[in-house]
Amino acid sequence: MSEGQWPAWATEPVELAAPDPRWPQQGERERRRVQRRLSGSLIGEVEHVGSTAVPGLPAKPIIDVQATVTALEPTGPIVALLAPNGWQLVPPELDGRSWERFVVQVSAGRRAAHLHLLAPGTPQGDERRRFRDALRGRPRAGRRLRRTQSRPGPGQPP
Repeated sequence: MSEGQWPAWATEPVELAAPDPRWPQQGERERRRVQRRLSGSLIGEVEHVGSTAVPGLPAKPIIDVQATVTALEPTGPIVALLAPNGWQLVPPELDGRSWERFVVQVSAGRRAAHLHLLAPGTPQGDERRRFRDALRGRPRAGRRLRRTQSRPGPGQPP
């Protein structure tokens, strides 16, 4: 698939937003929805991860949830369960992460949520969880991250 064939949401710019006090509730709502839809394919609980799961932290306004599933393949039946809620699979060859399948919930032509479907026994889910929990438990770390997020990246004007 060439870049010109990608849906608009796949190439939309990612911008940080000020902390939104609604993100924890939105994350919990999405977590519960995915938990219900995928209950027969899950190992453990669906979790709200990423910056929107950390109160007071600027973030891209896209809810990230993750779930470990019994098997990544075949992905079709899992995506079919999620499709009524606007979820779309990012082809694995585009995503490039063999340990997960990346699914995007699209609303009004924009990404509203990301779902990281993880293979059993992969450490990436634990890493995301530890990072989230560290930021929640250490306000100074969150402040340092906010300062880093607000700095221009390479090649960007100050």
